Amino acid sequence: MNARVVKKKGNYYISMEWYHNGTRKTKSISVRKELGLDRSAEAREAKALRDKIMHEHRQGTYVLPSSTLFKEFITEWIDNHQYNLKPTTHESYKRFIDNHIIPELGDYTLQTLRPSHLKTLYNKKLKSGRADGKSGGLSTRSVSYIHTILRECLDSALEDELIPRNIAKAVSPPTVNRPDIKYWPWDKAKLFLENTCNDRYYLFYLIALSTGMNRGEILGLRWQDVNWKKKTISVLQTVVNITGGPLIQSSAKTKNRTRTLDITDKLIAALKEQRKKQSEEIIALKNTNRSGLIFTTTSGNVVSPRNMDRSFERAIIRYNKTKKNEEDKLLVTGTHVLRHTYATHLLEEGVHPKVVQERLGHANIRVTLDTYSHVVPRLQKEVAALTDDLI
Repeated sequence: MNARVVKKKGNYYISMEWYHNGTRKTKSISVRKELGLDRSAEAREAKALRDKIMHEHRQGTYVLPSSTLFKEFITEWIDNHQYNLKPTTHESYKRFIDNHIIPELGDYTLQTLRPSHLKTLYNKKLKSGRADGKSGGLSTRSVSYIHTILRECLDSALEDELIPRNIAKAVSPPTVNRPDIKYWPWDKAKLFLENTCNDRYYLFYLIALSTGMNRGEILGLRWQDVNWKKKTISVLQTVVNITGGPLIQSSAKTKNRTRTLDITDKLIAALKEQRKKQSEEIIALKNTNRSGLIFTTTSGNVVSPRNMDRSFERAIIRYNKTKKNEEDKLLVTGTHVLRHTYATHLLEEGVHPKVVQERLGHANIRVTLDTYSHVVPRLQKEVAALTDDLI
């Protein structure tokens, strides 16, 4: 390939000529557009670009400029990528692409995107990036998620030889700020269970506080996942929210997600009671519960995780109405508080973090230690007291 600098009407261009399968090919690219300048290019910039093109050509890394807009490429990418992603992940990717990425970066071509464009996007979203129009920006977690999407998308463009490098790898996403963990004191959690023993979803609360399973995992439990003799529960699937309604999918997000948990005799008894009640409900309401799920709606359908949270919040409100003193009332929040309460209680009781990690299904022990770092200061004081008898 040959490349030379050409000046036309005050603007510089790189004129390229090469042969492909015996056919002469030519292409002219604007130096100003290629460099993303808002002014006319200078001669030295044109020569530097020409030398860069020739060097990359000799190295076998040069990619011809494309007029493909980024919004066209990322839209096609996410549509073709849906079969490689879980439905919830695909849905969230698409939401971030439509609401945040395309409006800001969509009109650039693939090859005119620069690291500076990504940095500007991240800073803007942190300050005022909410798609719902409310004041304030996105969380650091959300902006980091945008970065992940861009990195994966541009990796695909790199594999297709549409770009010479992945610019997302030259940009650092914001450090994710971990939110404060919400949990209940263990004695208050026990009082809540006593107060809600007649609640339709009492067993849900009991399983969460006995195993640390998350909302979707509990809703995805089937009767066949309970081993009555060994007194265990196997976590094999989970229920997730998508636009069309709740969906059951495999829980094998990590190797620790698919796990078997030992359970107590009391929980076994509660499960047997639930099976009896469900059988009576099936007969009375003529629902067949073909799913075999432990938890269903009265019509035998899958329970939506969002509806489960709403039912839980209503249960807390009812509980709080029985308490006169504000300090006796519980924080009204989603069901994840039960999982956090369980994990916090285990760590406070001296259970090894590795065991807690395995019970919760965290990918590694670091996730457990980082998530429940609020327990560490209290444990440090207890450790210090163990040597108090020296003096």
